[in-house]
Amino acid sequence: MSILNLKNNSFSFYWILIISCILFFDLPKNIFSLINFDYEKRMIKIYGYCYPQAYGFIKEIKSKYNLNNVETINFDDFAQSDFFLNNPKQKKNGDYRILINFDKNLHTNFSINNYKIILNKQKCFLVKKKND
Repeated sequence: MSILNLKNNSFSFYWILIISCILFFDLPKNIFSLINFDYEKRMIKIYGYCYPQAYGFIKEIKSKYNLNNVETINFDDFAQSDFFLNNPKQKKNGDYRILINFDKNLHTNFSINNYKIILNKQKCFLVKKKND
């Protein structure tokens, strides 16, 4: 085996590795998204307006109602969305809840009757405890 043949094999290996990484990580699409969409649009595309983690809905609540540290409850099997809105060093606002992927007919273990609905879009709700 000659040195030239060994160099060609390693050169081919590196090209295959580079092309595989480009395809695996979908590099052209990701570069296009970075160039053409701002941060908020990319976040909504990944985390959804309401489904699956309600990034867009939570951002709307934060800007429209100026609420912070509100407990979020996701009724589907997704990670909680508290980190979009909450500062862990501050106390949570106990009067409000953000319900994500909530369906009154399916999720009977949570009674929405104890809350006043402030905002509802799709299957996302901003609710406030009723004062009896």
